[in-house]
Amino acid sequence: MRITVNKKEFASALSNALKITNRKSNLSITECVLIEACEGAIRISASNLDQMYQKDISATVDEPCKAALDCKNLYNIVTEYPESEITISESGSYYRIGSKTGPEFNILGSDPNDFPEIVIKYGESVEFEGKAFSDIIKKTCFIQGKPDDGRPHIKGVLFNGFAGKQLRIYSTDNSMVSRHITDKEFSGKYIVTKTGLSSISVGEKVSISFSESTAFFETNGATWGIRLLEGDFPDCDGICDIKNPEIEFDSYDIFDLLKRAKTMNSEEYKSINLEFNKGKLIAKVNNPDIGEFVESIDMDLENDVTLAVNTKFLYSIICATNDDSKIQIFGEKRPVIVRDGSFVFAIMPMSL
Repeated sequence: MRITVNKKEFASALSNALKITNRKSNLSITECVLIEACEGAIRISASNLDQMYQKDISATVDEPCKAALDCKNLYNIVTEYPESEITISESGSYYRIGSKTGPEFNILGSDPNDFPEIVIKYGESVEFEGKAFSDIIKKTCFIQGKPDDGRPHIKGVLFNGFAGKQLRIYSTDNSMVSRHITDKEFSGKYIVTKTGLSSISVGEKVSISFSESTAFFETNGATWGIRLLEGDFPDCDGICDIKNPEIEFDSYDIFDLLKRAKTMNSEEYKSINLEFNKGKLIAKVNNPDIGEFVESIDMDLENDVTLAVNTKFLYSIICATNDDSKIQIFGEKRPVIVRDGSFVFAIMPMSL
């Protein structure tokens, strides 16, 4: 076995593979990256049983072969290697990593036959521009529930064919909701993990295909696979579609205010009171463990409303939106809505 590969391309593929191998499974082999060599190329594969990654890169190969090497160790060696090309060759139970003139590393390998089989099956598909899909990931995956809450609608993002024909994408943690209405035709209903979506390195375009158990994302010459979650997802459209707000204003009018206010919040005291009076907003945080915060800003308002919301939640929503997003207030006991183009965010009110 002898493989010669470009260091930069190899390191880039290993960096993506590391996002998969860093997540523990009950098989030690999933800490390894599988390298399969054929004429003129090598295939890099990683799997942790819930996610997978595959990428083909050009290489000089003397004969077909395969090897399973610890991904983290290999990545560290490759990124620090001083030469632009790297050669991998087999030497007994070790694999030599080096070049004609550079340093030499010898690392142990694992049995490549123990590596979990990766099967790619394509089904219903949809395509996005890379920038648009990066925006979807940013505006859905920031909503995270408690780490120990394993319910599918908390851990995942729903890709849903609304009325059997229009793709809508939803995310929630039961306190916040994100909905994106696309112009894509779609009929299925699939829940994809937020962890998996967040790991994808997005290129110029993204092609998504769903099989019965897995979502596949092809981008930048690589394939990412994410095992689908099974379970129910709450109806979020009723919250997102409420109309006739009493108050509407630019989200970034209160961005700096919220940034200051959340310094007074704690795990026990999370809310901010927002008192909208004609021409003015008065924001208050009262935390018996820390102290008080009060700030007022002039606003062009016509109605009076007082409500309380989670400071961190509202701040995180605004952080995820564009500069021209709008906040809509509907009353003390109704959701606060943030509208950002084809995205709608909702946050449930708290007790005053």
